Amino acid sequence: MQQRKYKRIPVNIPLRFACGRTFVPGTAKNLSETGLFVNTKSSFPVESKMEVLMKLEDEILIVPIEIVRVRESDHNGTGMGVRILNVPKKYVECISNSY
Repeated sequence: MQQRKYKRIPVNIPLRFACGRTFVPGTAKNLSETGLFVNTKSSFPVESKMEVLMKLEDEILIVPIEIVRVRESDHNGTGMGVRILNVPKKYVECISNSY
């Protein structure tokens, strides 16, 4: 079994995918230093690149991401594995404080 490179931190953080002029809501279910897993009612194709807006502590972060995995479910919406393309310093600080 493959071991994850970075520890996952369970969370329940609301966020929004910025898709042009539309914002699609979702919820981050876990975070790591380089990515996150998100539940949402919508899905995006693998390799889609966009920005996610998420509130960490008292700041709204704009995080550039790429969709790397999609898991669709009839009951719970869609789960997506997301890679952070340019990790914001504030994000790293928040993750580091959670270990």
